[in-house]
Amino acid sequence: MGGLVSRRKRSGSSNSSSTSSSSPPPEQTTPFRLLDLPPEIWLEICRHLTTPIPTDSFPAGPSDSVLAFSQTCTLFNGLLRPSIWNSITYFPLRRDSVRSKDYRKKRSLSALKQILDEAESSTLGPLPIELLQVSHPEGARGEDEEEVEAEQYAFVEIVQRLTGEDGGLKVLWLKSVFLSSTGPAKELGDRLILAIAGSKSLKAVRFNQVEAGSAKLYSGLGRMEGMKTLQVLHGQRSLLEFARICPNLESLLMWPERRRFGSLVPIICSLLGSLRYLSLDAVSEPDCFVQLTAELQRRQSLALPTPLTELFLEGHQASGDRSALISALSHTDLKRLALYHLHAFKPNLIHDIAVAVPNLEGLTLVLGDTSTAFSWPSPLEAYIDQLTKLKHLKFYASDRQSPNPQRLDQMQVEYDSLSKVGKAVDSLETAVAILLDVSQGAFLLSFSLFVIL
Repeated sequence: MGGLVSRRKRSGSSNSSSTSSSSPPPEQTTPFRLLDLPPEIWLEICRHLTTPIPTDSFPAGPSDSVLAFSQTCTLFNGLLRPSIWNSITYFPLRRDSVRSKDYRKKRSLSALKQILDEAESSTLGPLPIELLQVSHPEGARGEDEEEVEAEQYAFVEIVQRLTGEDGGLKVLWLKSVFLSSTGPAKELGDRLILAIAGSKSLKAVRFNQVEAGSAKLYSGLGRMEGMKTLQVLHGQRSLLEFARICPNLESLLMWPERRRFGSLVPIICSLLGSLRYLSLDAVSEPDCFVQLTAELQRRQSLALPTPLTELFLEGHQASGDRSALISALSHTDLKRLALYHLHAFKPNLIHDIAVAVPNLEGLTLVLGDTSTAFSWPSPLEAYIDQLTKLKHLKFYASDRQSPNPQRLDQMQVEYDSLSKVGKAVDSLETAVAILLDVSQGAFLLSFSLFVIL
């Protein structure tokens, strides 16, 4: 019958060949294959690998697990492509880095532009970059003039492409970008500002020590209806004008180079109908807070909604003006409040806060600017008595009580103070003594003593 051999003896067969007496070979098993799983399982695996960890800082990019898994086959490389290229962070290596010049070129902005060019012409299409952070786009210090110019051109062209009609950039963080001088740099600066202002996809922009764009350029910019977050720290004053063209901001941080807000205060006040987070740093004009208070009072009298949940204010105020401001917050659902340059504030300030915003969860009170110690005008126990009235308080921070926190005996002063606060306020989870200066924004506190209660 054709030479086929049965693997098992048939029932009732009289065949006594060797096949009936020999033991059957082990059954062959198919090895487990990941690609044999249903596609929904593939997607679930990728989802577990790419679930982001909540963070207040810029995303760190794809994890090592994502990169390793993406190299297993073309299928998973394609599925993970959005996660691999979702977030890009660039900063130049130092000129004295041990890395070779060829290595530095491979991680340059010019190299990134080339990668974008190649992806755009491929069958997969443009890279899905949604978050871009760039620091010092001119490259490492000491690069020759041609290399610096090439990097600056590449940087601006990258931003133009990612913010254009075919781009999907949502978050742009820039630090130490200097394109305001004459010549090619000035032209690049204008192109950069026009690209950002003309974007339909951007939701958040941070300018940190940025100088770009001529002042007259801002008068002709269109409205950025989709922008939700704007941060301007130091740098060129005209960048503050972005607040004028972003009518729907929910988060605004301003830290002017020369501590003057000037004509922008009415713009800030006009945004109180949408702002959830407001940070005004290094304010040298007390009238700025007076105007802010007046707008809060106006909204309160007209029963207009004010969605403010976080407020950070740094600047001197007369005690009466400060009390009026706190009272004007009573129609908000404020959760976090930070006040700097309070100088000789009395315990009744905390009392006023507890009355105006009883649901407060985070409170930071600093007498000075944290660079030096101030003598508190009342005993600590008087402040603690008022803190106990904040029944939902989870986070509390204040400047140090000791003149020299580097000494162990002075550190004990801070620890004892925080322990007293923690024992008195039942809801408190974290208490902080701020020993160093604050940098770049609300609640980003630099400290060397941190107690979890």
